[in-house]
Amino acid sequence: MSKILVSGCSYTDDYWTRLHGFPVWPDLFDADVTNLGKRGLGNDYILHSIIDRLAVEEFDYVIAMWTEFLRIDLEFDDDEYNYEQLPWVAVNGNGHHPPDLPTDFSGTLIYRKPFNYELFVKRALRTFYIFQQVMENIGIPYLQVVGCRCMPPALNYDVSRIISDSPIVDKINPDHFLGWPIFPDIGGWCIDDKLDEIDPSRTELRIGGGDNHPNKKGHEHIFDIITKENKNEIRKSVG
Repeated sequence: MSKILVSGCSYTDDYWTRLHGFPVWPDLFDADVTNLGKRGLGNDYILHSIIDRLAVEEFDYVIAMWTEFLRIDLEFDDDEYNYEQLPWVAVNGNGHHPPDLPTDFSGTLIYRKPFNYELFVKRALRTFYIFQQVMENIGIPYLQVVGCRCMPPALNYDVSRIISDSPIVDKINPDHFLGWPIFPDIGGWCIDDKLDEIDPSRTELRIGGGDNHPNKKGHEHIFDIITKENKNEIRKSVG
């Protein structure tokens, strides 16, 4: 049986399987799946969790489902902080953070001015490129895709311009990145865009009651998107 490694945020985390009793999209593969997805965490965690696991275990396929650009992930010593068996916590660039964020930093966190969203976009692009280059260097088939919308919609035009002007944009292999370059303004999409095309009222594919995470049917659609719309023969790779 093929071995698949996936990581992501709440759109990947099996927390929803445990809470609501339905499978998330990684559960739908007929394969041995290691799911590192953790709700609330960001792209730093997603990248690093994959790298850490690949250093100690071999896999046939790797999927990174990226998340909001504004999340900043911090890693702590195991005996200082633990988030669902992992020593990570995410701070949001807009000033929000989990209520249990540790305040007793052993180092120094210097705040000089408000975060610039352009820097978050550049940081995300570097993360995508680093992931791609590591996977290709190791020689493991891989896929990238963005789950939830990664920036506030009001910034779509400006963010699209930043991506279009980036020297990294043409270095990303679109055959291994579903929806690249992510934003509809420049011909891309994320999973949220695809779900909203089918269910614009967010009543059929979302949990509901103020919770816009995908429900059972939503995760089935995500699985279909990942297995049917990509160009790199994922079924052949994991079959």
